[in-house]
Amino acid sequence: MKSLRLAMAAAVLLIAGCHPSGQTPQAANNKPSVDHGWVRLSAVPGQPSAAYFTLHGGDTLIALDSVSAPGVGSAMIHATQSKGAMSEMTMLDKIDLPAHGLVTLAPGGMHVMLMDVTPALTSGTTLRMTLHFHGGEVLTTDAKVIAAGDPEPKF
Repeated sequence: MKSLRLAMAAAVLLIAGCHPSGQTPQAANNKPSVDHGWVRLSAVPGQPSAAYFTLHGGDTLIALDSVSAPGVGSAMIHATQSKGAMSEMTMLDKIDLPAHGLVTLAPGGMHVMLMDVTPALTSGTTLRMTLHFHGGEVLTTDAKVIAAGDPEPKF
């Protein structure tokens, strides 16, 4: 009986060792998640600011439809695209987040334009953003707010 318990314990350890860095297997109903949220304030008061974050896909394809935040008049999802030597922004209706995929919103790419930002939102504060997904899924994240000339946060 004691040898059976030792064999079972060894099997559990071997199986656990198959997951790198001590990670555990994903849950059967893995939901999407968000992290690394941050906001760069506009250099000119009254002009749009930009929000960035990383989305992690769950078990199924899902689409980010919109973002909202207190103290922000409106938030629009955009993508920056290069056209020769020029760049232009295009408004997106949604961002598809593939199952178990990764989508990063970052300067020079996809981002959320924050319009009519309250003057109370200043460098060093945080902005609670709510991400609204197709089908009703909602996630929130606290985004670190930085000034226009500050370096991007390191996560």
